[in-house]
Amino acid sequence: MSLTRRDAVASVLAALGVVVYAGNAQGTWYLGSNRWAIATLFAIGIAGCTLGRMEAKQRTWAVVLATLGVAALAIAVAGLVTGSHALLSALLVVQLALWLGATLRHATVPPAAHPAGT
Repeated sequence: MSLTRRDAVASVLAALGVVVYAGNAQGTWYLGSNRWAIATLFAIGIAGCTLGRMEAKQRTWAVVLATLGVAALAIAVAGLVTGSHALLSALLVVQLALWLGATLRHATVPPAAHPAGT
């Protein structure tokens, strides 16, 4: 498989997540609050999820990426409740792992054969 525009957009979203984290560390604007930064990272993560799609024969990748996705959701919810900076950091790390995993999958896994007419 090859990298596509979706991968480029996902890369921009991953970079935006790093900017949000850095903005929180600098105490800029509303990102000075851990909860707002977590909410923003959560929204960026949801946007990134809409870019993904999985072929039926890619079960190993699906399990790994889905597990990371569930972990990101749990971390985001816990972070919104507690406002913890540690959970903000963990959310960023998990989101970057998701981005890296999806990008590697797209770059290394050959496309599945599509039936004629699809």
